Amino acid sequence: MIPRKHSVMIATFPYGGNGATSAEHPDTRHWYTKTILAMKEDPRIEHVHDYTIGDTPITMTRNAAVLRARKMKCDLLLMLDSDMKPELE
Repeated sequence: MIPRKHSVMIATFPYGGNGATSAEHPDTRHWYTKTILAMKEDPRIEHVHDYTIGDTPITMTRNAAVLRARKMKCDLLLMLDSDMKPELE
């Protein structure tokens, strides 16, 4: 049996607070870069899509990410906030 390959979307929300400039914690982008490269090498993943939206309210942008992932027929959606440190223990 051939294992199913997945389509993944990573959504980022780099809202800077003033509406004109995006901003994010450096650890977020470092983690994102490392993770997207690993995903591209993972045999279980067929496609990796990127979606960035810097706007408010966050509920609206998260809903927009879900709609985009559905439109792209993604199996998984990972939402990465701009102010987090993903590997914080």
